[in-house]
Amino acid sequence: MIDFQELTPSDKLILKKIKKIYENSFPPDERRLFKKVVNLLNDTRFSLSAIKFENEVVGMLSLWDFTSFVYIEHFAISEEFRNNGLGSYVLKKLIQDENRQIVLEVELPEDVFSLKRIKFYERFGFYICRESYIQPPYDDRGKEALPMLIMAKPEIDSSFIFEDIRKTIHQKVYFFFE
Repeated sequence: MIDFQELTPSDKLILKKIKKIYENSFPPDERRLFKKVVNLLNDTRFSLSAIKFENEVVGMLSLWDFTSFVYIEHFAISEEFRNNGLGSYVLKKLIQDENRQIVLEVELPEDVFSLKRIKFYERFGFYICRESYIQPPYDDRGKEALPMLIMAKPEIDSSFIFEDIRKTIHQKVYFFFE
């Protein structure tokens, strides 16, 4: 049985496990310091959930809840639990429960892992946006801006909508950037 536990700053033991998954799953330029993630739990638009399988923490999902769309900031299954359908189950559940557009960033298709990740999201009806996108740095301490792709379900069908989504992400998620 897979469960989701939305976390609060007082969930210290689970946050310690989530921190390990977060830092093992995302390179430094694609994440903020974990203490800043915990601080974001006070923002009503942000949520961080532990993904549990048979009561064991096996993954994490962080989301931003905006008026017209939901932004998946980070989604990871712990390495030892990958490739057994848990990620698919989580994504299906999110899609089933959400009636707004779902948006996420992915790396450019430059290696086997990034191609596999893109194909994973495409299997669930996500589309790559045609417009170019740069992920701003997470902070001003040596982290780099990165060329990335935006994927969305349903497909973003106009440059105007894409620009609105890009601007919202840049201003609200990477709040010090613009």
